[in-house]
Amino acid sequence: MTEKRAKMFRFTEEKIRNQFLFLLLIFLLPFIGVYSDWNDKKEIVNDFNSNKKLVCTVSKNKIDVQKENNWIYEDKYFVKDDLKILFSNCSIKD
Repeated sequence: MTEKRAKMFRFTEEKIRNQFLFLLLIFLLPFIGVYSDWNDKKEIVNDFNSNKKLVCTVSKNKIDVQKENNWIYEDKYFVKDDLKILFSNCSIKD
């Protein structure tokens, strides 16, 4: 193989490898996001079930959510009477 062909081969090989790694990253990013969201949900629900206080933000209002105050967890929401709060808007109260 001549030097010019060897150089072209290395360039093409590197280009293909970089494109593959880029596509792999693009493919894996949604799975990483879903996994992170799932872990957050699991952590928040476990804290809620262990009677820890959660602070949920709805618009500009902050609402204390706790099992002792008759809040229940349904699907993706904390529910009390007719109020539904999405779990992703909640965090553990310090």
